Amino acid sequence: MTAARRAIPLLASLSLACASQIDPGNSSQDNVIYSSRVHKMPRLDSAVTNTTAPAGSLSGWTASGASETVVSPGRTGSFAAQLGATSPTNGDSSISQTFTVPSGKSQLSVWYMMTCPDTLTYDWATATLKNNATGATNTFLPMTCATNSSWVNVTASVSAGTSYTLTLTSHDDDYSVDPSYTLFDDVTLN
Repeated sequence: MTAARRAIPLLASLSLACASQIDPGNSSQDNVIYSSRVHKMPRLDSAVTNTTAPAGSLSGWTASGASETVVSPGRTGSFAAQLGATSPTNGDSSISQTFTVPSGKSQLSVWYMMTCPDTLTYDWATATLKNNATGATNTFLPMTCATNSSWVNVTASVSAGTSYTLTLTSHDDDYSVDPSYTLFDDVTLN
């Protein structure tokens, strides 16, 4: 490490708009109450392979931040979201989604696989869940820097009828020899 290296914390995010219609036969989605209408909370596969865009695109997502893309394969399907890149990026790459938990659901589940050849001081992945009624934020994936050879599951408790904002983030410090990135997939309510 050289004295010239420094972490530059930036906050950027993507927002997923839940706009699909209910499809009772689609097991890749979970019901969500959103804006007083029932919609589906898309898993990443559903969001990136929607019918209005080529398979594997981030159509339906609002992108901002250092680098957000889709890669193949995903954990259980064809695609996963990749935050950060295999080449250095500067700052946060994030996706976020606001949703209301339907009755019968009590847990949010997220799967991730990270490549972090650096240290926690400079690069990390994190996942937070903000309760929009109270403003309380649960960091259910604390800042982590690891290289996982397999997918890792993290969960957070949720309450039916409550609105939350989920934010998934991968941070890289733009150092040329150790780019970090994180794959996220199968975001579900159970």
